[in-house]
Amino acid sequence: MIAENGQLAIHLPLTAARISAFSTHTAHPEFVDVMNSILEIALSHDIKIQNPYLYMTKAEVVSTALSKDLNMIEHTISCFRSARLPASQTHCGSCIPCLIRRIANEFNGVMLKEYGIDILSENVASLGPDNDAKRNFIELAEFVRFFESTTTEAEILMEYPELVNENIDAAQATNMYHRFAKEARTVFNRYPHLSSVVA
Repeated sequence: MIAENGQLAIHLPLTAARISAFSTHTAHPEFVDVMNSILEIALSHDIKIQNPYLYMTKAEVVSTALSKDLNMIEHTISCFRSARLPASQTHCGSCIPCLIRRIANEFNGVMLKEYGIDILSENVASLGPDNDAKRNFIELAEFVRFFESTTTEAEILMEYPELVNENIDAAQATNMYHRFAKEARTVFNRYPHLSSVVA
């Protein structure tokens, strides 16, 4: 079993520029299927790798974890840059996994002071054009707006043809991204000063 929420397992690119290292596919259903086949051949044994969280948002996974242990989340790491942070920090606060983690946590009422940059409390519009946190946040906000305004599966598949894949249930995936958009909007609305950026 692998445990990765659907948002980062399917990992649709936020923009056309986000390919390769910006949208890793180490838990993508197609990669998992290929790895399953390789391991079966290499080990001469029937193997079935499953991801039970494939069609769940990060917030839904956090909710499941909280139902088991209210203190579990603070002991987990999501940050893309965690290995490069000072010992006093666990999350940079500016990478996409950090932003998705923060939305998931805050949607579930978990407020952690673990971020190097508190982008949701920043005046995002005033940050420079080369600021990573600003770029990531704005691209994530545009992604959220797309799934808020685009309701038909056909329109979504036109924008994201990678969802047409024998290893992905496109309907479940699009529903999951719609739920994520609602979760993100709920969190964004708690920060009125962000309205000019996320409206």
